[in-house]
Amino acid sequence: METVKGERFSDVRLEQALEAGAEVLVTACPYCITNFEDSRLNVDGGEAIEVKEITEIIQEVI
Repeated sequence: METVKGERFSDVRLEQALEAGAEVLVTACPYCITNFEDSRLNVDGGEAIEVKEITEIIQEVI
């Protein structure tokens, strides 16, 4: 969290996902979910992508 906003790993990955046209960003790491949700609030266009845990995707498919 000491890294400047915009340079954080989660900010960079979220921007890459948005540029790729992703609608959902999926991870199995609870810590990453927290960071990606925080990045959604700080990255332009972040509200256009949904962050989910992998088990949510599996549940939707079953």
